[in-house]
Amino acid sequence: MLKELSVWRDRILEHAAITEGEIVLDVGCGDGLIAFGALDRVGEEGLVIFSDISQDLLDHCRSLVEPLQVLDRCRFVCAPAEDLAPIATGSVDVVTTRSVLIYVQAKQQSFHELYRVLKPGGRLSIFEPINRFCYPEPPHQFLGYDVTPIEETAGKVRAVFERIHEPASSPLLNFDERDLLTFAERARFAEIHLELQATIKQPKPLDSHDETSRLALGNALEVVRQSVESHPKRGHGASALASRSRTVHSVSATLGRDDAVL
Repeated sequence: MLKELSVWRDRILEHAAITEGEIVLDVGCGDGLIAFGALDRVGEEGLVIFSDISQDLLDHCRSLVEPLQVLDRCRFVCAPAEDLAPIATGSVDVVTTRSVLIYVQAKQQSFHELYRVLKPGGRLSIFEPINRFCYPEPPHQFLGYDVTPIEETAGKVRAVFERIHEPASSPLLNFDERDLLTFAERARFAEIHLELQATIKQPKPLDSHDETSRLALGNALEVVRQSVESHPKRGHGASALASRSRTVHSVSATLGRDDAVL
């Protein structure tokens, strides 16, 4: 998994065309995969802003930064993608995101905010999985696995999940690459480059002796159980669904503000 994520990290950073001395904002930084990569590119005169909705994750990133003795080149901001109020208008050269907008309901507002914080000529480089590409799955498949022997059980799990996360309104499923283009255009990005990668593989057979296969449905059942018990209308299934779909269909886009040429 880390090897795969590193590939996308490198592509996001390459598309961002970061140069030394620039200010990079990583929105939804998580554990810092993109932000730490950006640190090497901005150099000693540059700055990387770690931004996330989770203060715990920001504290974790800070704990990783301190031993590197680069704290003076980092800033930590707790804010959601749709409201980057702590970041001044026109204050950063580059914005990056990886698998962030898929969890955000207010995607158009997020694009407006990403545009707002960029300097004229700034760049936005993003990666987003498109879950709609592989939804709905045929009845004999579940999260990419062939569940023919237990199709009825898998169908019940799917039904509960869909009651909790209505497909039409779920941020996980209510957009595709064309919507991302529309969001960017409405936010007034002047130049847009989009790469679309789709990979279709044969479903994996369930194997009772294979730990990955056992976890596939086991984790799904646990997600549904927690969702039903804790949040009747809003469960914890987002991460599980997105992570299984990520290798199927992905979008990488680079967007330039005003006169940017990438």
